[in-house]
Amino acid sequence: MNGAQRVILLIAALFFVAMLLYPPYHLIAKEVVINQGYRWIFSQPAGSTVNVGMLVTQWLIVLTVTGLAFFIAKTDPPT
Repeated sequence: MNGAQRVILLIAALFFVAMLLYPPYHLIAKEVVINQGYRWIFSQPAGSTVNVGMLVTQWLIVLTVTGLAFFIAKTDPPT
């Protein structure tokens, strides 16, 4: 693993932590989903829950972009 790949993994880890601390919320009322936006995990809006589907989708996108960037940053050892 080279320096660029370490930086990519560090940035991805920071994104994961930020998305965990600042997740999307939604409120389900009478079979209608109302998005509540993003808020700190410690200040949850009354009656709403974390939109886990959206959060997992965001994590999968970060994983995909990180994997592509990690592969692109790979350097071949000198021969």
